[in-house]
Amino acid sequence: MIYKKTFGKTEDFTPSKIKIESLIPVMENEEKFSNIEFTVGKRGVLLTISLKEQQDIYGFGLQMKVFSRTFGKVVTRNDADPKGTNGYAHASVPYFVTAKGKGYIIDTFRDVKFYIGNEKKQMRKEGAIADEGLKLTFDDIYRPQESDLFNITVEIPIAEGVDVYYIDANNLGDAVKEYVMLSGGGVLPPLWGLGVYYRCHADFSDKEVLDMVDYFKDNDIPLSVIGLEPGWQTHTYSCSYVWNPTRFPNPKGFIDKLTDKGVKLNLWEHAYTNANAPFYKEIYPYSGNFEVWKGLVPDFTMEEARKPFIEYHKQLTKQGVTGFKLDECDGSDNTGGWFFPDVSEFPSGVDGEVMHNAYGVLYQKTILNALKEPTFSEVRSTHLFCAPYPFAMYSDLYDIKDFVTACITSGFSGMLWSPELRDCKDKKDLLNRMQILVFSAQYIINAFYLNRAPWLEFDAEKEAKEILELRNSLVPYLYSAYVQYNKTGLPPVRALVVDYFDDVETHKLSDEYLFGESILVAPTFDASNSRTIYLPKGKWFNFYTGEEVPSGYSEFKGDKLPVFVKGDSIIPFATKEKGGTFNIKVKVYGDKGKFTLYSEDGKSFELDYNNGKLNAYGDSENFIIED
Repeated sequence: MIYKKTFGKTEDFTPSKIKIESLIPVMENEEKFSNIEFTVGKRGVLLTISLKEQQDIYGFGLQMKVFSRTFGKVVTRNDADPKGTNGYAHASVPYFVTAKGKGYIIDTFRDVKFYIGNEKKQMRKEGAIADEGLKLTFDDIYRPQESDLFNITVEIPIAEGVDVYYIDANNLGDAVKEYVMLSGGGVLPPLWGLGVYYRCHADFSDKEVLDMVDYFKDNDIPLSVIGLEPGWQTHTYSCSYVWNPTRFPNPKGFIDKLTDKGVKLNLWEHAYTNANAPFYKEIYPYSGNFEVWKGLVPDFTMEEARKPFIEYHKQLTKQGVTGFKLDECDGSDNTGGWFFPDVSEFPSGVDGEVMHNAYGVLYQKTILNALKEPTFSEVRSTHLFCAPYPFAMYSDLYDIKDFVTACITSGFSGMLWSPELRDCKDKKDLLNRMQILVFSAQYIINAFYLNRAPWLEFDAEKEAKEILELRNSLVPYLYSAYVQYNKTGLPPVRALVVDYFDDVETHKLSDEYLFGESILVAPTFDASNSRTIYLPKGKWFNFYTGEEVPSGYSEFKGDKLPVFVKGDSIIPFATKEKGGTFNIKVKVYGDKGKFTLYSEDGKSFELDYNNGKLNAYGDSENFIIED
């Protein structure tokens, strides 16, 4: 159940004011907020949330460095390339959920500070605290101490009040699902959006792009979407949004050729508008009072700023563009300070601090109005309540452990994350990263600095092709996971603790995750391809060989990414696809299993294996089951 309470006088512009309609009821009940103390002082709003006992805290949006917290300070501020553990992230949001299934949403775009486990002073009797002896190591000296009363203190600057949502669920998994349904449900991408994206060298011409597409097609390497990086425009920092006539003299003809080859087109851009943009003068009065890269910052809270932006982008989508990579909307405290300052003023009355955290959300909402068909695109920044938006996150940081942490933490806050392939150390690192991408929300190869496919640098075309074929074969399986995300709020990629909350071993397990209904992924991070794995209680099978694997802790070593399947599961593999119709080969892990396939028309197809026999039935004609 979800409850809401207003504390003090709320601000006019908040995440809930622009969110999609909730798919779950929100109620009022004063008793549910009796553990929250509220005051307003010189620094703004102060909330103290008493949780009574110390427990693992998850959420705060996309986090690349921290899986869970029981102590410390978190600042929910969106920012480029976060390298620390202070909460700054591409999508840092004021929302957390406990291991016991209780969630708190602070409905603001402000930079919220959370002080986890800090205790207010109390008169302590002499000798009441036991002497722990002399501490001689930094770990002993600075390790967090258990709180007598586990409190989370929340500071919201400037504000005089705030709406707080409380999720009172039976467990962590239900709390995550309820948050997503409060947001409007999880996104359901088009089927083509779950295939392989390839972003070309930034200065490729139309001919070079088409040659790259032909390379994929001639070698039967899967490709769904081709992405153009900054070079497609006449000016990029800031953006003109105008086709570069030297590289792309006939954009419509170029896009038609891509369409004939069965490939979608995605264009890179950001929102800072150059004087050469055709709509520059129209939006000038409706932009902030500071520039970014000598470009305007449109006030996307205002129809007067959105409309010219949308109408111009409609011209691009009419040419056949099916998606956009929305870059640079996260801020830059860590990367040179190129963002607009917090003291910025916007015509709508929104200040720079609020606009900073809201900008990715507003940008997504704006660009979606320009698209004439469903998309699955990319965005660099988002915030609260954005599960329904068809955009996956990405980063300019490329540590492989950070990428896996982001895969796992993003699901707590209803976000999608792509550990895109860009940098790698060697062939083994390349293939390892490509395999992790197979089991992710979106598959992106970002080769913006390469003249040819990255695997050709390591003589690894055969291995790369097999990996990309595996991703394509899992599209029907993954699409069904997205249907569940849309209907129930269960993220398609998520931490083990979401499903196995009763297993305390999963509460801090930050390097394994679930992919869809039945698949568990345990990535390796070095050349040894070995690691300790943990499988929750029950039957598990090796994804590749079908051999049974014991639950609990064990050592793994192999040539492929460690992937396992829950016992009594069916995994449907697509062996061929044409026009949305899939040939399906079924693999059963265990003695029985069920699986529901979904097609884009909303129809379903049931697979049921029992007593050595497979039954397949339903009203969809999009699946042909192979023997």
